[in-house]
Amino acid sequence: MLARLFVLSAFLVVEILLCRPTVSIAESLYVTSYDDPGGIYKISSSGGVSQFAGPANYFASSGIAVDASGNVFETDQDGTVLYRFTPSGTRSTVTQIKGQVVGLAFDSAGNLFGAQWETNGVYKFTSNAQPVLFANATRPYALTFDAQGNLYVTNSPSLTAPTASILKVAPDGSESVYATGLIYPEGLAFDANGNLFVTQGNATGEIDKITPDGNLSVFATGLFYPANLAFDSSGNLYEADEYSGKIFKFSPDGTRSTFASGLSHPVGLAFVPEPSAIVLTVFGALTLLVILGARLWTR
Repeated sequence: MLARLFVLSAFLVVEILLCRPTVSIAESLYVTSYDDPGGIYKISSSGGVSQFAGPANYFASSGIAVDASGNVFETDQDGTVLYRFTPSGTRSTVTQIKGQVVGLAFDSAGNLFGAQWETNGVYKFTSNAQPVLFANATRPYALTFDAQGNLYVTNSPSLTAPTASILKVAPDGSESVYATGLIYPEGLAFDANGNLFVTQGNATGEIDKITPDGNLSVFATGLFYPANLAFDSSGNLYEADEYSGKIFKFSPDGTRSTFASGLSHPVGLAFVPEPSAIVLTVFGALTLLVILGARLWTR
């Protein structure tokens, strides 16, 4: 059976006939560093590490998100300044923030949301970059969205609630409790099947998995202060292991491998597709198509 793949560049349309191909997009992983030397690392799909932003006079926080154009949004270590980095690394200040923003996430419509730790709220940034209260939560830390556009946010322990929970916030702002009995959740990420993965930070050193029907199980243990999580387009889970300085990669079956090491306190994670890179596998033979401007290379 033949499958058709149309590749469009600025001045060229190429039609390629393939026999039962599989297609994957190469991606770069952005990692924030909380401590000296600070800044943001960029890790290629092959595991190569480079400094994307900083480190001079810039210490990043755990909040990082990437928009549809590949711009990276990040808050400084105090969480009081929101920055935007172009794909080439040029930094500009988006806005000053009253309160400490420690988590960032985009919804499917391109709206940016931030978890403000000190003010106990989740804020939506308006078109003029001003934060407007969207939901209430106790010292929220991590944010993520499901495929239906619902927002999930960590809710820290308090005097009235001795354990942490995860709140679900519908697009209309209505709130409900999605999961309870957690200790100190710090990272959230959904897989393609609607399972929510949660890191337990310095509490247990584990990653938990919550199925769509609410069943919680341990996915991985033995981690050294697991922070944030992110999935690539192939369904592999990545975890920022802050105190070991590593990024661990978990295949869909749970097999763990070291994706990167030697990092300084990695905390925030966000994927962005590497532009102009498409990997096609045809009957086990690998073909790499790189589209740049109006030209097409194959090798």
